[in-house]
Amino acid sequence: MGDINDNFYLQPKINQNDCCIVCGYPFVDKHHLIPKELFGKDDETNIINLCPNHHRIFHFLIDFEHMTESGKLSRINKKEADKRLQLFKYILCYERKIYRFYKDYAKPHICEYLSSLTKEIKESEA
Repeated sequence: MGDINDNFYLQPKINQNDCCIVCGYPFVDKHHLIPKELFGKDDETNIINLCPNHHRIFHFLIDFEHMTESGKLSRINKKEADKRLQLFKYILCYERKIYRFYKDYAKPHICEYLSSLTKEIKESEA
């Protein structure tokens, strides 16, 4: 599909398909499944609807996972690290749906996309 024009983000949410995919809340943010900072496309196939709360949680999960896997979490001050760990525990206890969506659906898509992107880069360099 083609690029999304600027008005796409301003379109009113008028049908049930435009609700948060996690909780059904009718006021949503258009969120890139594969974030633009990870080279996700500005394409309708890469857009999902998330309420503002689940949108922020989704970004927190991406950042938290990156910090834990890269070892950055252990290098920030203890107070900040404890705060992030508490937020993660809260998500696991009270926001399981968005965590499962991230872990079971979004993360594999992101990893697959980055893997194919890496393969394309290597092939173009050869």
